[in-house]
Formats: sequence, C-alpha cells, structure tokens
Amino acid sequence: AAVLCEQNIALTIPCYQRPYVWPSEDVKDLLEQIIQASAVDESGTPEQSHYFIGTVLTSQVPSGVDSAADITYGLIDGQQRMTTLMVLALAFCEQMPDSSLRSLVVLGNAPRLTFNIREEVQARLSAWAGLTDEVAVDDEEASNPYLKHLCAARKTASDRLKKLLADEGREALERVGQYLFNPVTWVN
Repeated sequence: AAVLCEQNIALTIPCYQRPYVWPSEDVKDLLEQIIQASAVDESGTPEQSHYFIGTVLTSQVPSGVDSAADITYGLIDGQQRMTTLMVLALAFCEQMPDSSLRSLVVLGNAPRLTFNIREEVQARLSAWAGLTDEVAVDDEEASNPYLKHLCAARKTASDRLKKLLADEGREALERVGQYLFNPVTWVN
C-alpha cells in the first residue's frame, strides 16, 4: 500500500469490469487474517512480516488532466481485492481520521481508486473519504449492483474495527492500520 503513495499511483476500474461482488463474509475473513497477521510477539515483531494478497494485473493508462497521479493503472485483474483493501482503509479512516491510511485512499483531492463511468460509486467513495458530504443510502442505491456489496463491505469492516477498538483499544487499531499500510503487499 505504501508503494501506491510513494509513487503517486492512481488506480482505475475500467468500464468493462463487473461490479464489486465480494460478500461481506469474505471481507470479514480478509480483515480477520490481517488482524491475526499483525499480532505481535513478545519482542513487538508482527507474526507475519509480509501479507501477500496476490497478483494484480494492470495496464498503464493516461492520468486525467486534473489528476494528482504520476502514474495511473487500469485494473485488469484483481479489482475485487484492491477494492476491498480500499474499503478496509476507508473504514480505518472512519475510526481514525489521522491514520496514515488516509494517504492511501485519497490522492490530491480525489479518491485514489476510481470507477470509470460509475458516478454513483465515485460519489460514495468520495463521501467515505471525507471529500464530500455523506448522504444516507436510499432504497435505489441499496439495490444498485455497483453499490450493494460495496456498502455492505464497508459496514462489515467498520463494525469489526469498532469491535477491535472497544475490545483491545486504540493501540491495537493503530497496529492493524500500520500493518495494512506497510506489510500488506500486492504484486503488479
């Protein structure tokens, strides 16, 4: 995740990609795995030095005129995993607005991850990142195939992170956030 920030990389989901479809249970499982991997031993070292989420296939595309990106990659394969990581990071930012993960979800004045021609998704991501005012999800949005699983994933992640904060405190939440930002790795 840190590489995206260091190299000013933006990610875009091409219009031909299917909607985000990961079920909430898969989102919860991934977050649980990251929480477990970030657990530290007696010396303060994480149980796993790296956590690989797999390979992502991209194609470099032109950055938009108003983009703060140095490089923009279109996600050809791996959009479900990368979108899930962004949703997890957004859920962290909801709990900890000062988290370093904010630099992962926002690039310049826009979400780092964009969905081509999916204005309703862009509006929701912008609101979750705090770039625009958030409005409640209405019935039409709740049934929208491009938003349904995305909203459910964010709620699942937010609920689990709230529980982590309540059960183990801010230090545990910060530890998991830092782990998500640094050792969680994808191969492009």
